[in-house]
Amino acid sequence: MARWAGAARARWVIGHMDPAIETPLETLGRFGFLEFDFPLPVVNAWVGHGGPEYRVDGLLPWHWFVYEGDGARKYSGPDSPRVIRKQNDREFRLRRLGLDFVRYDWSDVYPSREPFITKVRAMFSDHPRRDEPVKWWKNVPGVGAVEPSREDWPSPYPARIILPAGWHTDLAT
Repeated sequence: MARWAGAARARWVIGHMDPAIETPLETLGRFGFLEFDFPLPVVNAWVGHGGPEYRVDGLLPWHWFVYEGDGARKYSGPDSPRVIRKQNDREFRLRRLGLDFVRYDWSDVYPSREPFITKVRAMFSDHPRRDEPVKWWKNVPGVGAVEPSREDWPSPYPARIILPAGWHTDLAT
């Protein structure tokens, strides 16, 4: 398959994917961090006061902010008022932990991640790297929250991952 169209890109994607990501929307959010050379987040991390209470789509522990991708389905059902109230309460509690918050939806990440990245840039500007990261726990499917090992900790610095040549010119193909 090495000579098939797109094989090199597929190899790159597999080499840089994060198996902890659960949705295409989360994938595009994380890809924005790669595409714009930011520190990589911990995906689906748990945070809380004294113990794991809330799982977030992405956490920048050294910068004390989280991001959440919100698909339209969440807001379109008969339960949407209850969902919005729960979401607001959850966000309030996350902010009380000292975390700032970025929400995004499909229009922020597709076809361009620039709207999402504008928000992320503001977070990095408002929250420079701290010496003490926020306490977090790794999510292990089927197990739940566990203490992160040394290898689980992300760098507080840009990843410096180079995208494949022509990435921006042929996204639709």
